[in-house]
Amino acid sequence: MLGENPLPWVQGRGLGGWGEGTNASICENAPYRGTPSPHPALSPEYRGEGSARLCAAEQRAIALKRLCADGRRATECPSSVGCALAHVEFFGSDDASAFAKAPPYESTLAVYPNALVSFRVMIHRLYFPLPVLLLLTATFASPPSIDHIDRSLVASGQGYFPVALRLKNGRIAVIMRGGGPHLSINGRLDIVFSDDDGKTWSKPTVVVDSPLDDRNPALGQAVDGTIVVGFWRTARYDDQGRYNPSLDKPVSTWTTRSADGGKTWSNPAPLDVADISWASPYGRMLALPDGAMLMSVYGGNPGASAKDKGAAAYVYRSTDNGKTWKRFSQIAAGYNETALLRLESGDLLAALRSDTPQNLWLARSTDGGQTWSKPTPLTPANVHPADMILLADHRVLLTCGDRIGPTYGVRALVGSKDGTFDWNDNAVLTADATSRDCGYPSSILLRDGRVLTVYYKVGSKDKPQWGTHCGAMVYTLPPQR
Repeated sequence: MLGENPLPWVQGRGLGGWGEGTNASICENAPYRGTPSPHPALSPEYRGEGSARLCAAEQRAIALKRLCADGRRATECPSSVGCALAHVEFFGSDDASAFAKAPPYESTLAVYPNALVSFRVMIHRLYFPLPVLLLLTATFASPPSIDHIDRSLVASGQGYFPVALRLKNGRIAVIMRGGGPHLSINGRLDIVFSDDDGKTWSKPTVVVDSPLDDRNPALGQAVDGTIVVGFWRTARYDDQGRYNPSLDKPVSTWTTRSADGGKTWSNPAPLDVADISWASPYGRMLALPDGAMLMSVYGGNPGASAKDKGAAAYVYRSTDNGKTWKRFSQIAAGYNETALLRLESGDLLAALRSDTPQNLWLARSTDGGQTWSKPTPLTPANVHPADMILLADHRVLLTCGDRIGPTYGVRALVGSKDGTFDWNDNAVLTADATSRDCGYPSSILLRDGRVLTVYYKVGSKDKPQWGTHCGAMVYTLPPQR
């Protein structure tokens, strides 16, 4: 392997350090080809730039979870076949422990937060004999499949950002965006119901519709039966109706409540989020055994430096059945849309969408949401956002949008009772969306043990007549292995 780099289809800033034999590595900024270069995890000259690594397929599960003993970011790959095809990872984190804990990914490219360098991967030449290629094919085999999925239409001509909830009376409620496309000053929030576990759905009725863009709903039910909706309102559209977040126009956060099962709704009440400047609700609210409600909110991060300015994920808490809310905790900075789940143990699990590279990370709270562990990565880039529910056996089902390409849709992943996952076990639920503008799944456990997952798409290759829609999938998960 000395001489010409046999992997010319890997291109990146300062790429070098091609090794040979067993311990082949590719390290960023290597001084010359043939010798892997030391890459201190916290060295200032490399901070935030990361390294690429190509690992032999048969060592993939091991190599992608280790950190080089000498502290280099490039992971050594103990393999007699050198470096394997079709797996490049780029890391831009300054936290060395993140590399040691990084899970194996099936995707070609995964970019971590704060990345300043990206790698373009092109299959240009193949240098492996047939037995090696067969080994790679077997190792990178397709994830578990879900054999039979029943798809149905929930609402057409709308349906963005759906959130599903099983109500105390047994009905299923789904809040969704209507009135306009993904970005529109005409946006409103509608709700639909099913009385037969998702076989049929009511026509959408309006929850809130102001002259501004009402969007980004969260949905929950208090212990007294009150249905609670949180949402974000923005006026940041120009005179031509184009969204422009830099405009100096108001944004605000609101809740509205229904005491009659969603027939009528209270006048929206504002949330005081002045301390974080802005806040957008997300997903399904939690109703805790003590009667408190928790709502996931992402918003401004006043403590961040100008360079790192971005969103942060928070938990807001209500102790009066959703009438008033106060900021309870910050989960982490650098994240936005976050799903919350209470595990069988009583711990809380959060699945956070990162600001960049827009992948999913997990954090945990053992004190009811007051404090949170440092997030750890779960998925490749462009897999987001998430929803989580408990199955009948208390394992965790995580569903998420798949925007990696070339296909787009929704994936599912079942984790253990304590909320640990292996991304290699993910399964495709749907992959026929016509664009990346899709996903936002939200799931419900049905009475017969199957799962219902709602989602949105602006177009479907299999169901083009549905147009922009909220759809539902009903399926049986594979048995526990």
